[in-house]
Formats: sequence, C-alpha cells, structure tokens
Amino acid sequence: MSYNGALGTSNTSGLFAQRLAQALRRRLESGLTLEQLANALGVSKPTAWSWLNGVNEPKGRHVVSMIAFFDASFANEILDGTGATVVKLADTRKAYEKAAQEYASALLTAAGGGAD
Repeated sequence: MSYNGALGTSNTSGLFAQRLAQALRRRLESGLTLEQLANALGVSKPTAWSWLNGVNEPKGRHVVSMIAFFDASFANEILDGTGATVVKLADTRKAYEKAAQEYASALLTAAGGGAD
C-alpha cells in the first residue's frame, strides 16, 4: 500500500483518515462550508472534499493549518491514538515557516532589496 499522508505509515492511515473525516464533518455541520474550509487551507474544494470523505489524507502542513484554523480540540480529535503528536506537527510547521522565510530573503537579495 502506497501512502503519503500526514502520519507517514499505512497502518495508522485508516484510523487517521476516519478521525479527520469525522472531525471535519462535525465542523461542517456547525455551519462551516466546504468552500470556506478549502479557502482557509489554501486548497481546492475537491481536495477538501477528498479529505472529508476519506479518499485522500492531507500532508502534514495541511494538518497543521487545520489545527491552527480550528483549535486544540481538533488536534486531539484527529490525533488521539494515532501516535502523532501536536509537537511533531508544530515542528513541521516551524520548518515550513523557516524555509519560507529563507526563500523570501533569497528572493529579496536576488532582486537587490536585501534585508536591512
């Protein structure tokens, strides 16, 4: 089984996908639309739909964005019993943010407007 989701292992993917879909459905039942979710996470509606229906799993950066968009209770809902932790996901987010800052700095330098 090929797997490239947020947790990285096929034996936890089914549990994670199920918990994620349930947690997302609860938020949609509370009034959030699929379009609002997709826009907030920077993905297409079909991508958000695939997570909602357990077709695909988001990558770690999208899980971190979901946790930031919702709250810590969302993290507990989807991660409990999967072996993943919010700390691991937060570390992933920090790595992405650092890479983005370095990339932006390199762009500014290349454009002749380096940081002061």
